[in-house]
Amino acid sequence: MIFYFCGDVWYPFSGAYWYALSYHLQLEEFVDKLTPEQAHRLTQKAELHAKALPEPEWSRQEGHWTRAAEAGILDGTAPERYVRRDELAAVLGRKGLL
Repeated sequence: MIFYFCGDVWYPFSGAYWYALSYHLQLEEFVDKLTPEQAHRLTQKAELHAKALPEPEWSRQEGHWTRAAEAGILDGTAPERYVRRDELAAVLGRKGLL
């Protein structure tokens, strides 16, 4: 049997490991072959997914998202969507930090 070392533990190689490694290598090859236009489309699709995600529980507990929306700093939608640099600049400007 063959083993590999990860952290402080030796793990046996398994079929699942080889499959995961093969999948990872195939994914890397796929990503490397993407054109800039295809990569942009993939990013847009990921952003649509992020826009649909609800606010995480930890964020609801802290309440900052709700307070920011109530103060008009953010629009209160899509809490898990990525922030673009122009949006960040707008938020900082609204807070008087620019």
